[in-house]
Amino acid sequence: MASFDHEYRRLEASSGTSTDASAIHNAHQEYLQWGVQLGFGGVALMLGLIVVMIKDAQQLAYPARWATQSLVTIFAIACLFNCALFDALIGDYFCFTIGLLLTYGAMKPDPETSRTIAV
Repeated sequence: MASFDHEYRRLEASSGTSTDASAIHNAHQEYLQWGVQLGFGGVALMLGLIVVMIKDAQQLAYPARWATQSLVTIFAIACLFNCALFDALIGDYFCFTIGLLLTYGAMKPDPETSRTIAV
């Protein structure tokens, strides 16, 4: 069980007020979630992951670099409003798409199998 969820339920029980605690599973902000779970090191790890993805994208060709850096930036902003990696299905989209873009950008075209179409 996540420590945020556990602590929220404990504090709610001791306060005497009642909300629907069964619906609470995360901090609803990725950076806060990583901070609660792993402390300052968790936030640094999350930010480091974003920086590494942007640096890896620097080595790609322009279209793949632009697309990857844009998607990582959108991911970083989305993490301000939801736990994209922790519990939202959008995290699957981000992981798959960023991985696909990094792989696509790292591929080198093979001149023997490449064809051009004369117009």
